[in-house]
Amino acid sequence: MNRRTLLDIAIAALVFTCIAFLASLGLTIFGFVKLHRRGSNGPSSLSWVKASLTLTTTWLALEVMAQTVPDTSASAGIYDKANPSFHTNVICALFGATAFVVTMFTEVEVVRDFKTSSAQWVPRKLAFSILGLVVSLNCLRIFLAEALLFTQIEKLGLVCNAIDAATILILLLFGITAFVLLVRAKDAVSSRIFKYLVAIYIITLCRLSYQSIYTILYLLSIYSLDFGPYWTIFMQIPSVFISAWSLLACLGLIYHVASLGCKGEDVNDGLSADGDNSLKDEEF
Repeated sequence: MNRRTLLDIAIAALVFTCIAFLASLGLTIFGFVKLHRRGSNGPSSLSWVKASLTLTTTWLALEVMAQTVPDTSASAGIYDKANPSFHTNVICALFGATAFVVTMFTEVEVVRDFKTSSAQWVPRKLAFSILGLVVSLNCLRIFLAEALLFTQIEKLGLVCNAIDAATILILLLFGITAFVLLVRAKDAVSSRIFKYLVAIYIITLCRLSYQSIYTILYLLSIYSLDFGPYWTIFMQIPSVFISAWSLLACLGLIYHVASLGCKGEDVNDGLSADGDNSLKDEEF
């Protein structure tokens, strides 16, 4: 593979990431303006919708920056202190994981706003615990990764990779659990909203499944199998592309569902007569 081909691949990745960033930025600005107008009258998940939009836009901005930073890992090694891309990639991983888990927490809160109070759903304490655990693990990861540059202790790299795998596993189990509970609570959510929520979770689970496969292949390439020197280039590009656009699709659907609550439309049509159709928040 010649340098021209690698350059074309890098440019294509940068273009796709820039488009995703601009789309996310537009959705964030539009969402803040529209949702803020009726924030006091809308569902309680609005603040989390805004947080998800902001984190996703920040993550994509960092991804654009990371792809313009020179990578010297091919000549000096991935853990070389002078490799500028190492630091940007670590920060991108932190913001990416945070954006993913906050978006999943937002999905949980959106469902909570539009279901009846009697329906079983993910406990808020559990959702908060997973949110805090994932963010804490990735803060630890960035500390260990930076420490690895100065200590050159290989076990720190192993711990960082273990944190990546654990993060994906936690999010995947969280997503599967929420989806199963959503399907079981079908009668507690209006048919109109239920279709949007199912679409959101299907997209989320597809993204998490792909990220799980990518993480497994990445770990195998480090500790077991040799896929060649350039395989990560072909894996990283669709990884960013799929992660970014699936996240944007989820946020677009979440925004649409939240906007229905802001407009005060009859989103609880089809519920049983004895169901609780209010948009009140549940207690902890």
